[in-house]
Amino acid sequence: MTYRISQRPCLYRILGEEAELTLNYQLDKEQIDRLKKKIGDDGEKFTPLPLTDRESHTFFVFLSKVLHKCLATEGYFGYLYDRATGGSMHPVGGAAVILWKRQQTQVRFDYNHSASTENTTDTVDSFMFNMRHIF
Repeated sequence: MTYRISQRPCLYRILGEEAELTLNYQLDKEQIDRLKKKIGDDGEKFTPLPLTDRESHTFFVFLSKVLHKCLATEGYFGYLYDRATGGSMHPVGGAAVILWKRQQTQVRFDYNHSASTENTTDTVDSFMFNMRHIF
């Protein structure tokens, strides 16, 4: 769910033109109803995919700003509330720099600090470089 904050005069003075500020809420939930057990070579039962229930609620602020006709930045920060670990809070955040030329070629650098989607108690730092050209 996203709520876009309208461009009011005070936001124009702080952020300038061509900026967008949004408040966001995200729910990521997996609930396992049935797990199939298999029997291994040693005769012991095991679960082929060791899945567990998880539920995380993320609240964050997202800001995007066009700095020049070929340069933009994006960033977000907030907190993730993890019910599976007993209600612990994890900070999340990220930033991106986007360069483009005539909207055909785009180069993007991203950094993200967020909770793992595989193990709810882990925090993951990721870097991404993306280059795209439209023919």
